Amino acid sequence: PFRLRAFRTAQWVRAMGASSADDGEHFSPLSVLRHGIGLATDLYDLTIINAVRPELEACYGPMSDSMNGAITSATSLGAMLGQIGFGHAADALGRRGTFVATASLLCLAAAGSALAFPFGGLSVYQVLLLWRFLLGVGVGGEYPLSM
Repeated sequence: PFRLRAFRTAQWVRAMGASSADDGEHFSPLSVLRHGIGLATDLYDLTIINAVRPELEACYGPMSDSMNGAITSATSLGAMLGQIGFGHAADALGRRGTFVATASLLCLAAAGSALAFPFGGLSVYQVLLLWRFLLGVGVGGEYPLSM
């Protein structure tokens, strides 16, 4: 049954115009595991702010309701823009280089979020907001490129 299902999937993918290198015949449990781990780390990046918020408020003072909402939603907004922007960039420039750029942005923004501190005239919450937005752009950029 598995070979038949894989064969039908390969036929369907070929009918949809995919290249022979990505025709569905190379399905493996390891690829499902890799994609699952990638999704889990993306979800972690998107939701970890809820777990660290009490520690942030203990260190830097209470967070206003508007800043709370902005920090929480900045990552989602960035993800939407990252999907659109990196999807178009991959079409124009190629998938491999664009994926490297997405992964680099994701790593940089995750490190920036973890190491956020007050900078210039910005509070730590405002700096964190900017890093979380960039993190969302990186997470969103992975979605159209990972398939």
